[in-house]
Amino acid sequence: MGKFIIKKDKHGEYRFNLLAGNGQVILSSDGYTTIAACENGIECVRKNCVHPDKFEKKEAKNGSPYFRLKAGNGQIIGNSELYSSNAAMCNGIDSVMKNAPDANIENYETGEIKVTSSKKLKKPNKKKVKKSSRPKLLIIGHARHGKDTVAEMLALNHGYTYKGSSQAAAEIFIYEALKEKYGYKTPEECFEDRIHHRREWYELICGYNKDDKTILASKILEENDIYVGMRDLGELNACKMNGLFDIVIGVYNNRVPEENRESFNINLWEQSDIIIANAGSLEDLEWKVDRVVKLLNL
Repeated sequence: MGKFIIKKDKHGEYRFNLLAGNGQVILSSDGYTTIAACENGIECVRKNCVHPDKFEKKEAKNGSPYFRLKAGNGQIIGNSELYSSNAAMCNGIDSVMKNAPDANIENYETGEIKVTSSKKLKKPNKKKVKKSSRPKLLIIGHARHGKDTVAEMLALNHGYTYKGSSQAAAEIFIYEALKEKYGYKTPEECFEDRIHHRREWYELICGYNKDDKTILASKILEENDIYVGMRDLGELNACKMNGLFDIVIGVYNNRVPEENRESFNINLWEQSDIIIANAGSLEDLEWKVDRVVKLLNL
């Protein structure tokens, strides 16, 4: 899932970048004097990017190809990076056409996150879970990126209940599977030691979900509003198909290394409906969580 990022430059002007699902910048704006004007520029990109004839292919002085996106009046509303080949430039145009229409807007100056209409909450339509007046949420992210902290904030400040995949798995089956091997005395001790055996835990959870990839999520959501820490793409796709989650929230901390695909094989940028950047203090993160709750009417 792509997103627009609004930032203020060193001259005090507001600019937006359009990022693809992998975080690569695929379109950049010129400067705007106000945030409102910058957001209008984004809406102009959404309107025009679906028309191939609005993309103007150019060549820089060094021979590198790039493109511009123009509005209906001919005004340039976005510029690409320089590319190594015409084929790469065409892929960049395709990426803008794919990502811009549904991309959320993250304003780094105000902390506001605007969700596009197509990303709003959807009601579950297949598998039944315990009825609740609250939406069912999935929070995902790499190890130590802050997903558990976000869940705690939703619980303490907004009354949600949650349980992590690791905690539930320890209680349901992993403690029994590993207690003799590692000498665990309680499920809690097993849970606390999970950081040292992430690959093994990942394989055990995948094995538990082998016949029904929604079984662990269903058990968690019977008693909780939030599932925290899903790690397998196959499990996520099955849960989405069965309508278990109303919205998927990703948490990303660029100060902490990402996990390898052996223990976390979900592309956060493609699978999340919204991503919370955990790049500041706890107070900053709490403010962002509160904003998400307000914006999505959670």
